[in-house]
Amino acid sequence: IVLVTGVQTCALPIFAWAINPAIAMVAAATSAVITKEMSLRERDKLITELKEEYEIVEEKIKDADNAGDKNKKYELMRLRNQIGKNIQRLSYKEASKLKKGR
Repeated sequence: IVLVTGVQTCALPIFAWAINPAIAMVAAATSAVITKEMSLRERDKLITELKEEYEIVEEKIKDADNAGDKNKKYELMRLRNQIGKNIQRLSYKEASKLKKGR
């Protein structure tokens, strides 16, 4: 796994750390770019873990909304969007790899 260095990907763990250190670890994982050496099984496992975290973040968004904490809600929404983008990116790479017969 190779981590991307850039404004968008570097900011995510910082936002997440302010919310919860455990979420920051997930945010760092979602910033990963999959190399060609990663097996389909590893990619599937990562996608599954990201989907589970996506659901947890959804519930945390609801909790923050019910508590009236708009700042936390918006930060969690950013985290949810980033996780969703990474799920799509991983799924696309998996599909394109299957089409190429690798």
